[in-house]
Parts: sequence; structure tokens; C-alpha cells
Amino acid sequence: MENCSKQWQGICQQIQRILYAHLIINQNNDNKHRPSSPMQWGNPETIQKLVVDGGSSDVSIEDIHFERRVVKIPVLSLNHYWARTSTKSGSVIQAIQAIKEPSKIESLKKDVLEAILPYYKDNELRLDYLITIAKK
Repeated sequence: MENCSKQWQGICQQIQRILYAHLIINQNNDNKHRPSSPMQWGNPETIQKLVVDGGSSDVSIEDIHFERRVVKIPVLSLNHYWARTSTKSGSVIQAIQAIKEPSKIESLKKDVLEAILPYYKDNELRLDYLITIAKK
């Protein structure tokens, strides 16, 4: 099994998509300064643009390549996952604190649980993630 930090890297990619959607609704829609959507963070072309094309002009990135992996996170149930994540994951806690309204928090919970349902089987969340490897 992967270590804890790698588990959270994989799970964050999935959850950030949902948090981004829920939080962006209440923010200024200034598209010029908005980063690429987390929905694109699993796309090597997007990462290539962020790291190489969008990086500092005084830093040279070479030999960039990508690998995909799967992390398996033990979870008793989807509700168990929500109970743990909503009290232990900083980004989820911040989203809940920003949303404040109970009906919207419940909507966030429903969206998160629906989003992870396809990845839940045999008491595990199986999450794919993208690793970017390059030389500076």
C-alpha cells in the first residue's frame, strides 16, 4: 500500500474537482486570473503547459514524462469516508466553513459521495493519479 501522503495526493485530485465547482460559484468570475480547472489536472497536456510553458522563464525543465498509478484507500463505507474527510481534510473543512449553509453542505456531501461511488468497491477507494517527472 502507498504511504499516507501519496494516498492523499490521489484522493485530492478527485475531491478538488468537486470543491472547485462548489466554491467557484461564490467567487468573482474573472477568467483571466483563474487557474486551469482541477478537472484538467489529470491531463498531461495541461500539466505540460503549467510546468513548462507557464513556468518561470529562468527555469529550464527537461525530460518531462508522466506515469499513472492507483492508490487503494481502505474505507468502511461512503458515509465513513465523508465523516473522516469532512473533519480531517483541510480543503474539505475549508469548503464547509466557506459554504456555512447546512443545505449547501449537504449538497456538497451528496456530490462528493456520488463522485467517489464509481471508485468504491470491496471497502476500498481505488483512485488513479498522475505523476509528473522532470529534470530542472
